[in-house]
Amino acid sequence: MNRWRRFRRAYYRAFVAMLPWLGHALILIGIGGAIATIVDKQKTAIAAQTHTKYGWVKGRPLRFIRGHAARKQVFPYREWSEALYVISDQGYESPCWLWQALIDRTGYGRFGSRGLAHRFAYEKFVGPIPEGFHLHHECHVRSCVNPAHLTPLSPSDHLRGHRPPPPTSCPQGHPYDEANTYLTRQGRRVCRICRRTYFRNWKAKQRANQ
Repeated sequence: MNRWRRFRRAYYRAFVAMLPWLGHALILIGIGGAIATIVDKQKTAIAAQTHTKYGWVKGRPLRFIRGHAARKQVFPYREWSEALYVISDQGYESPCWLWQALIDRTGYGRFGSRGLAHRFAYEKFVGPIPEGFHLHHECHVRSCVNPAHLTPLSPSDHLRGHRPPPPTSCPQGHPYDEANTYLTRQGRRVCRICRRTYFRNWKAKQRANQ
C-alpha cells in the first residue's frame, strides 16, 4: 500500500512539473496555426500569360507560395465558354483555338475533370470519337481545340502522322531516285554517288600509305 502511495505522489509531482512545458507547447501550436492561416490566405500575383514550364495559367494566381502548387485547384468553368480559348493564326488554313486554361506538361489543354480539352471540344461540336481512336491535330498545335483541325485516326496512323516525311535527297543534295539509291540489308537508303566517292577516296588513301 505504501508503495502505491509513493507511486501516486511521484506521478503527481511529475505531472505538476510538466504543466509549464505543456502550456508553452500549446502556445507554440496556436502560433503555428495562425501563421499557416496567414500564409494560406496570402494573395499571389496574377499570371499575364500561360506558361507550361512554370505552371502558369493566364488569369490565375502565380504558384510561388510554399505549398500553393500542392493544393487542389478548382476549375472555374463548369460549362464550355468562349473565354476558355483565344482565336489565333498559327500558319494553318484556318485560325487555331488556343486553350487558355490548364495545360499539362505535354502541351495539351485539360478541361478540368472532363479530361483533354480537344477531345471534349470534338465531342461537343462534331460527335463521339470512335472507340480506340486518337485525335490528330492537323495544325500540329497541341493546345488547339478547334474541332475543324482534329481528325480521328487509329493509333498506328496517328503515330505515322507525327513522323516527318522521308528525305528526298542525301545530305549532299543528290536525289534519292531509283538509279541513285542503294538499299542495305537493314533497309537503309544510301546514295550511290556518295558511296562511289567514299570508296574512291578510301582507295586513294590506301595507295598513298603503301
